[in-house]
Amino acid sequence: TRMRLKIPLTLAIIPALMIRVGENLFTIPLANVEETLHIELSDTTTIEGTEVIHLRGQTLPIFHLSSLFNIESTSTEDGTAFVVVVNTGGQQVGFAVDELNRLRALGVVYCTMS
Repeated sequence: TRMRLKIPLTLAIIPALMIRVGENLFTIPLANVEETLHIELSDTTTIEGTEVIHLRGQTLPIFHLSSLFNIESTSTEDGTAFVVVVNTGGQQVGFAVDELNRLRALGVVYCTMS
């Protein structure tokens, strides 16, 4: 018996923003990034258990990636944070990160089976 598996590969180059949380590096597709901010943590408030910041008349929820991924943060000692504002399905949220590293082109390989 012979079985043949044909796997076409497609390579996409996606511009991405590289960020650091603790000692870990992550990338966020640039198409989803609206802007980046450097905020004072004292400027945040809590509404219904969610940390928010008021930005240009809008309330922006802030989520600390260190808490979401259970990673020890290294940058909250000075009372500031970098925030990456992303658009997710028409709603904006902010992700607090330790450091904004750089823009880079990320190669993504798509595989399909037939």
